[in-house]
Amino acid sequence: MVYRFFYYMANLAIRVYYRRIYINGLENIDKNQAYIMACNHPAGFMEPIIMACTFPRDLYFLVRGDLFEKPVLKNLLYATHQLPIFRFRDGFSSLRQNQDTINQSINALGEKKALMIFAEGSTEYGFGIRPLKKGLARIAFQTLDQYPDLDLKILPIGISFNNVDKVGGDVILNVGKPFDVREFYTSDPQLQPTKLIPLINKTTDLMNELVIQESANLTKDTIRATWKDLSIENQEGFFPRVEKNSNFYSQLQSALKKTGSPQQFDHKKYISGKFYPWYLALIPLAMPAYLAMSLPRYVALKLRNTLVKKIEFKSAITFATGTFIALFLIIGINIGSILSIGWAATLAFDLSLLFSAYCYLFVWENYKKKALVKTPESLGQLDGKLPN
Repeated sequence: MVYRFFYYMANLAIRVYYRRIYINGLENIDKNQAYIMACNHPAGFMEPIIMACTFPRDLYFLVRGDLFEKPVLKNLLYATHQLPIFRFRDGFSSLRQNQDTINQSINALGEKKALMIFAEGSTEYGFGIRPLKKGLARIAFQTLDQYPDLDLKILPIGISFNNVDKVGGDVILNVGKPFDVREFYTSDPQLQPTKLIPLINKTTDLMNELVIQESANLTKDTIRATWKDLSIENQEGFFPRVEKNSNFYSQLQSALKKTGSPQQFDHKKYISGKFYPWYLALIPLAMPAYLAMSLPRYVALKLRNTLVKKIEFKSAITFATGTFIALFLIIGINIGSILSIGWAATLAFDLSLLFSAYCYLFVWENYKKKALVKTPESLGQLDGKLPN
C-alpha cells in the first residue's frame, strides 16, 4: 500500500525533475524470476527511485543502515521495501544486525522477489563502475544454500547521469542480460570463497558494458559536452520524458569514440534538447504553477545549497524535499478548496493547476536552452558567458 502510493507520486516527480530518462533492456526483466539486481551507485538515492518507478515489478533494496536510526523514517523505509545494511563506521553492535537483513533478503529471494544491491558499497559520482564488494556474491550463495532448488539469477544494471546535481538533467538506464548464479555456486563451504571473485568479476564485466566510461581522454566535462551536443543534434522535443528502447546510448558511445578535446565552455548550466522560441507565449499560463511551487522550490534549493556538501546527494535532497513539500501543499490547498467551494470546483482547479504545471516546466526548460546554438564557431564564443 505504502510502496504503491510512493510509486505513483515518484513516477510523476521524476518526469518533472529529469528532462529525459533513456531506458533499455526492460525486456530482460522476468516478472516471476528471483533476481539479485546489481547496479552502480553514482547519485545518492535517485537510482532506486528511478528504477522502482520504471521497472515492471516491485523491488527490494539494501540501503545504508544509519538511515534506520529514527523510528518514523525506519517504518517508512521498511514499508517501501528497504532493508538496512550497516557499515564498520556504524559500530560493531550495528554490524551484528546485518545477518537479520541478509536473512530477510534470502527469504525475499526464496519468494522469487527482486533484490536490488548497489554492489560498489558506497555512492560516488562518476562515469564507470568502481570495484564491487563481495557481499553480492555471499548473499547469492547463502540463498542457494537455503533454497537449493531456486533458479537465482544476477541481473546487471548500469546507470549514468549527465549532471548528477542538476534539475533537468538526463539519465541513461541500461538493463543487461541475467546470468545463472549456479555457474559459480558450490554447496561446499570450503570451496565457496574461491568462487566469490569469479562471480564478482563477471558481474563487473557485464555492468561495464552498460555505463558510460570515464577515462584519461574522456573526462566528465568531455562526456557531458558530447552528451549535450548529441541531444541538441537529435532535436529531442519536450516529450517523452521517459524514453524506452532508445538508441541514444549507442549513439553517445559512438560519438565519444570520435571526441577529441572537450569544448571550452560550460555545458553544465544548460538543459539539452530542442529549443522552442515561442515558449514565452506560455508564461501567463505557467504563472499559477510558478507561484504554487515557489515555496517547495525555494526550500529544496536552500537545503541543498546550505546543508549538502557531497555532490552525489544534492539531487536526492532537492528531489525529496521539493516533492514532499509540494505534496503537503497540494493536499492542504485541496482540503481548503473542498470545504470552501466543493468537489467539482476543486477538481476543475486541480486540472487547471496540472496544465499550468506542464506549461511552467516547458517555459523553464526552454529558458535554460535559450543561449544554445549549434555552430561550433558560436559555441566557442559562449565560454564563461552562460547565465546560471
